[in-house]
Amino acid sequence: MPLDIVGGSVPYDKSNFEDDIYFRASRALGTNNVIYQYKIFDGKAYFLAVPSRALVKAPLGFCPLVEALPGGDLFEDKNKIYFYEKDDVAGVISWNKLNGTMEVYAGKSKIIVPKIKLLQKPIKSIKSNEVSPHDWKNKKLSEQAYFQNIGNMIVGTALIALVMIFITGIFLNIKYLFDQEALMLQSKKAQTSSVKLLKEVNAFNGQSPTFYFIEYKDLKNRIGQVNGNLLEYHVDGTSRYFKAIVPNDFNKETLSTIDFEKTALNDREVMISGWLGEDK
Repeated sequence: MPLDIVGGSVPYDKSNFEDDIYFRASRALGTNNVIYQYKIFDGKAYFLAVPSRALVKAPLGFCPLVEALPGGDLFEDKNKIYFYEKDDVAGVISWNKLNGTMEVYAGKSKIIVPKIKLLQKPIKSIKSNEVSPHDWKNKKLSEQAYFQNIGNMIVGTALIALVMIFITGIFLNIKYLFDQEALMLQSKKAQTSSVKLLKEVNAFNGQSPTFYFIEYKDLKNRIGQVNGNLLEYHVDGTSRYFKAIVPNDFNKETLSTIDFEKTALNDREVMISGWLGEDK
């Protein structure tokens, strides 16, 4: 049970709820290197998160409290305190009586146990053998897989182009046996098309996966410098689209070289988005 554990809930939107979890968890823990687990229940995603460094000390560790989240096998209702203890360290999930929010905290058992008794609510103890291990989720690993897919897409496009050129050459050579004059005409057209296609492939491959990765990391770092969170970055042709959430009072100098549009989300945050490159 890591002592620096946080939890909460975000609205369940299949397209971006994990981004919201990562944003909330990284803000609460003060680091971008976080891992998390979650359960979906009644239109919300309830999560627990810890710093990634927690797995350095316990690489096979997991948190049995995850099954006490709404939607978990051990969750019954919000009137109970869910309590887990091991090696004189305890973790707790409870619910605030005033506003109904989920509260998660951990610490030495001698401090936690007297505290939960003061809450005067039924306590449900959780044992390690009551639940199966859950894999922690890591957003950075997902991002690495995304860029690997970009690289595979570029290589695949080049291979398809070369195969098409090869097939075109075979077709024209067969036709030559029947009509040399037609072959000459088709050959000229094929040469023009091949040159154009190769130029397009070379232009597309001019921006390697390394370029996109470096641009992504630079954009993420700059948005992180203004305490923002990069939600989306994808490639469309030679242009790239991004979306991020930043505080209302963010330092515009840090993002001065990026063209973007702003959309107010609330009195504290705005969403910025735009295209990078020249095509859009």
